[in-house]
Amino acid sequence: DLVVVVVLLLQHLGTRHRGSDALEVEHVREAGRRPYLIVGHLFSNGVLQDDVPMLSQGYLKASAWNQYADLTDPLAAGKELFRGQCAACHSIGGPLNDIRKLSASFGLMGMESLLTGMGKIYGYMPRFLGTAAERHALASSVASLTAQVEEPMLPRPALDQSIPAFSKETSEYVLLAWCTLGEKCISDCDAQFSLLPPGSALMAQLVRRGPLPQLVSEGVELRYIAPPGHEHPSGQVDFWKYAKSLVGKELPADTSAKGLTPSGVMHLVEGQALFMANGIPALPYRDDGVIDPVDTRRVLALGLSAVHAPRAVREVRRLIRNTRPEVAHVHNVFPLISPAVYRVLAEEGVPVVQTLHNVRFLCPNGLFYTRGAICERCKWGNTLHAVRWRCYRNSVTASALYALSIGVHRRRGTFAGITRAIALTPFTAQKMVESRLFRADQLDVLGNFIPDPLPEARPAPPVHGYVAFLGRLSEEKGAHLLIEAARRLPDVPFRLAGDGPQREALERMARGLPNVELTGKISPDRRWEFLCGAALVVIPSTVYEPFSLAALEAMVCGVPVIAARLGGLPYLVQDGVQGHLFTPGSAAELAERIRDVLGDPAGAHHMGQAGRRLVEERFTASHHLEGLMQIYGKAMTEEVRR
Repeated sequence: DLVVVVVLLLQHLGTRHRGSDALEVEHVREAGRRPYLIVGHLFSNGVLQDDVPMLSQGYLKASAWNQYADLTDPLAAGKELFRGQCAACHSIGGPLNDIRKLSASFGLMGMESLLTGMGKIYGYMPRFLGTAAERHALASSVASLTAQVEEPMLPRPALDQSIPAFSKETSEYVLLAWCTLGEKCISDCDAQFSLLPPGSALMAQLVRRGPLPQLVSEGVELRYIAPPGHEHPSGQVDFWKYAKSLVGKELPADTSAKGLTPSGVMHLVEGQALFMANGIPALPYRDDGVIDPVDTRRVLALGLSAVHAPRAVREVRRLIRNTRPEVAHVHNVFPLISPAVYRVLAEEGVPVVQTLHNVRFLCPNGLFYTRGAICERCKWGNTLHAVRWRCYRNSVTASALYALSIGVHRRRGTFAGITRAIALTPFTAQKMVESRLFRADQLDVLGNFIPDPLPEARPAPPVHGYVAFLGRLSEEKGAHLLIEAARRLPDVPFRLAGDGPQREALERMARGLPNVELTGKISPDRRWEFLCGAALVVIPSTVYEPFSLAALEAMVCGVPVIAARLGGLPYLVQDGVQGHLFTPGSAAELAERIRDVLGDPAGAHHMGQAGRRLVEERFTASHHLEGLMQIYGKAMTEEVRR
């Protein structure tokens, strides 16, 4: 017994003498057990491992003694949850892991995130046990201790998934862009640590479409554009504050370690037709702090050659000197050739014939149309109006590029290098003369044509014909007027063939109208069948049409045409001869003209035959070739006189 007493006394004295070391050993042993008090059996908050499945279904309901299981008082329920799951290791204002200090910067959303990650990301803590509502109650209770419970639960913003307009028939280029890293994990940091610096990478290629597609790398600039609200990432994380210790140098705000900003220019990878922006400072937060982990950056291809294309100029000059052409026939110089080629052709003594497919020389978007209305502001030479109104694809940058190119070359007199110009109808010729870009004696009118052989004209109108529309479904083409007219004519079938950006809106308009069918795009080999089955074809454009191939195709089939009295259409469709005209934008008048044609089958047949004769007399391939040769002759004669 004496021996036992002595041993106990010595042990007691030794513990008092080495108390600090003993405490250190206890801390190490405690850390080694976390998140358990008894490894694999009892958690540090006193919860048994075997009770986890039950408590996960509702911690408060499993505790029969508490009065907050229904969560009618979330803050009080949160205090009970804190007492049961947190108080074993944390105090409120006390010396033991004060929860107020540890969570002071979290806020409500941060606290919920922490609780969600406990036992998963943070393995040294027991997982939270309870329902999602209980987790929110506990987070609210803890956040209220630091007066941040009022932090709003902001919704994740909707993603902009709109795709720029593209037409398989008319679009000359395809721009492909992709992110090489996918969704990149980006973390906040302190002076010593950063999980990943803010930086993502974009790659892009521009393809010129054709039988043999070509990658375009010269005469073009590719820009990436940050979405609204993502222009100032430095306001959300401390990376820029500690940049020198993290990446070895001070960085300007919102500039990545590789020198890139949220919006900028992509560089061409040497030896490849590939553009890259590597190191774009991207964060999963908007500038206002809202979580937005997927921002949709836009990539825009700008043809620098729209103003001056050195390579195109060199190639044209080389071609002229190698072939010595008698005349050059130009159709389109935008955006990659540039009007500079007219000066080269003039310097080399080659007469130039220019076909005016639209009014691009006077208007940056080539339509005299913006914001849903006719517009001729730029006709006199001040093309900066297009920048203000974003006339080209609703882009300030692209509008500015075309405005600059057209404006610069008009002031330089570049278009004086054009010997003769071909307008598709007298309407376009009139607008060119009004603008003083061309003299009346420089202009010839020669429309498009139907290739040989002409399709067979139908022998007689169909018994059960429909009102037809064939074309692009976009605002300026006026297809919505047909649906409004169909509402006034419930017994008349309407068929709209085509595709475009307005299709979904038109489909919504047509709901509840059993007499309207949107057939979608039809293949070229079915075009004649579609037109021949129509009682009449409508061209309801609200924009100046320099010409209408759709009207020509209807007439060659012997189908009468109803067209808007606008642009070049009255020069193709004479009112009461090949069809009828109506006031642009008037669905009521359009419905009346449709009723007139359908109410007079014999008259409709005569109008269809008149349209066929017009095509045979003026719009065949042979007539077009004859007209071209006459114009070429004039151009060569005039160039000699110069």
